[in-house]
Amino acid sequence: TPKLDFGLVPQGQHPVRKLQLPRTKLVGKVAPRQTWLQVSPDNLMGKHEIEVMVDTTRLPLGRSIRATPHWAADYWWRLNPYVRRYWWALLIGLFIPYVNIAVIAPFAILVLLAMVQALTWLTFLHASRLVQEPSQHAGQIEIQTIGGVEIVDVEIEVMPDPIENRWRWIASGGLVAAELLAVLFLLSSLV
Repeated sequence: TPKLDFGLVPQGQHPVRKLQLPRTKLVGKVAPRQTWLQVSPDNLMGKHEIEVMVDTTRLPLGRSIRATPHWAADYWWRLNPYVRRYWWALLIGLFIPYVNIAVIAPFAILVLLAMVQALTWLTFLHASRLVQEPSQHAGQIEIQTIGGVEIVDVEIEVMPDPIENRWRWIASGGLVAAELLAVLFLLSSLV
């Protein structure tokens, strides 16, 4: 049984090939956790139906990526150096009596902004990456024939599981709702 050797070639490009017989191109879609793809090439010598083994665990699905809002990214890069520089002061303020008020007070607004930024990053970056999209991959297999070795080009489109994607959408919506509740809680604590 021919085993498909994916080199994860970018879409539109082709892997480097050795001297070969006339090529055959196969195109198919693979469902999640599907391990075999049956193809019947017309111009393959003998015209036998072959099974191509596909390891879908090595073929990552696409991700829906949305950009982080500019204000959120700007806040994070302005806040990050202060957090890295004065993390020890935060520890002192948490564990030493009477000093904690003087130490935590200047960082209160910065910590608040950091929490909002972390929630924003979680929603706009992580939550959007939860949803999977189809991805295309190209590879080739070698088939021993009477006339020699025939190289077969194979293009596979890995399809996401619709049921799993539905739960991912629900999880993404839950993260958005959690951020909104957290921001409302933080704003209400300031009033």
